[in-house]
Amino acid sequence: MRRSQRPGSSVRGRRARAPDGGVEPATPSRDLVDRKATRGEALPEPLVDALTLEGFAIFYSTDQEKAPFRERATTFLRALPSERALALARRVSDQRYAVSRAMPILATHFDASLLAELLERDTEGYLVPAAFAAVGEAALPQLVAAWQKSEGKVREARNAAIVRVVAEGAGPLSEEASRAVETLGLDALDLREGESYWPTERAQAAEALLRRLSAEARDALVLDAAKTSKRPERAYRFVGQLSEDARTKATAALLERASTLTNDDHFDVGVRGLGADAPKVFAAALPEGGSAALLKRLEKALGKDGFTAFLASRGETKKTWLESLRAIAAEAGAGERIYLLEPKWRMDDVTWSAPSGSYSRLGGRGPAGVEVPKRSDGDAFTHVLTIDLDEAPELRARLRTEARAVSLYVPDPRGGEDYEETVLIPLAADTAAPTDGEPLFVIPLDVPAAIFDSRSARKDASLGELRKAVFNRSGWALGEPMWIQEDEGDAGFVLQLSEALGLNLGDSGSLYVFDRGALMQCY
Repeated sequence: MRRSQRPGSSVRGRRARAPDGGVEPATPSRDLVDRKATRGEALPEPLVDALTLEGFAIFYSTDQEKAPFRERATTFLRALPSERALALARRVSDQRYAVSRAMPILATHFDASLLAELLERDTEGYLVPAAFAAVGEAALPQLVAAWQKSEGKVREARNAAIVRVVAEGAGPLSEEASRAVETLGLDALDLREGESYWPTERAQAAEALLRRLSAEARDALVLDAAKTSKRPERAYRFVGQLSEDARTKATAALLERASTLTNDDHFDVGVRGLGADAPKVFAAALPEGGSAALLKRLEKALGKDGFTAFLASRGETKKTWLESLRAIAAEAGAGERIYLLEPKWRMDDVTWSAPSGSYSRLGGRGPAGVEVPKRSDGDAFTHVLTIDLDEAPELRARLRTEARAVSLYVPDPRGGEDYEETVLIPLAADTAAPTDGEPLFVIPLDVPAAIFDSRSARKDASLGELRKAVFNRSGWALGEPMWIQEDEGDAGFVLQLSEALGLNLGDSGSLYVFDRGALMQCY
């Protein structure tokens, strides 16, 4: 049985209602164009006139699954007479937001006057940088000239377009490409210094551009960026492409500016690019000294074995996590006392003895004789920890109590439910110390208050390193909360605890305990 069509539909394309109520000419779909190109058939003249090329943005996608369509689209567009193709390009790009629709035609029927029109019309950066890769080096003279006289978002887009054109070329640079790179200078790396985020595709394009340069030019460009860029860690991403001597110089330049580093991602890419030579390169670049925050960053980047090899070359041994943390805190500038809360299994190589008769315990039944709240099902709340307030006198002051210790109870630590009902119970001096569970180590640490301000920590490498180090410990008392999600305020804040203390906190979450109740946040 033959299926009937809806009135007004067309197998050749899509129809839409015109403003006057009539039916506009059919707009051919990308699928129809694809089928015609696959069969080597021409598109009927009326449908060529109705093309919008809206779906042809895929033309400059790097997705390999889209490659077959790109090839057929190229075949289809090249088959159009140039005059007809350029007329189509001008029609589909007559609005500022639609200027990129003409790029597939510019790639198959390059025309300098059409490119000039597009660049002139694009006053808001709508021309997609990736679209120029298919156009190629023929666009460079006009692109570079347009970049030189533009600013802001448009300048950034044209900068990225030039980088993409050069990056996607093959072999040694042409004279035109060489002039373009020379004109851009450090902007040839497209480091996006004014942006907090550097898109991966931009970084990869700069990496590909560098591969086309001579070794001497590549060394000079990256080394200059490491010394002068506002975001030297982004330039360091490319250190693996440099000569041996330039690797050491770029590393030394980066380490001299360690206080400006606020993002480890690209720094870590660079370290991985050095491979097994990384410890040797860093030892040559930093034969002695280095801040505690910097050494902590190197430990993370080099890994346990690599960092040990780095230290051994300097005749040093690795500090305990507590020694390292205190050194970073001292550099950042102490301001207020907090207390780290650590279970025995996380003390590693740290030697720390709890005072004789300490009430500080983790888990177990909790102190005897305490009136423990009950859940709605009648089961008692669970003891999480008890802190001896003689070991944390500032916490006693914050809680406005004369108690000997304070115990934390939650309704359901395994299920991770009803944390808002969490209670802190003060223990009188005549309450017997808890004896089961395991020791809880209460360790004083003096830190600057600024580590609890995420914006301050992002601007200062030492503060940022200290903030991360404290956040990644098992928990702490006093100070302020470090929120994973939205800021819920700090009034009445007492403790921040991690899952290392026996709590179900979702995906690497934290429990924020206040003098009345608690709440949980996770990633």
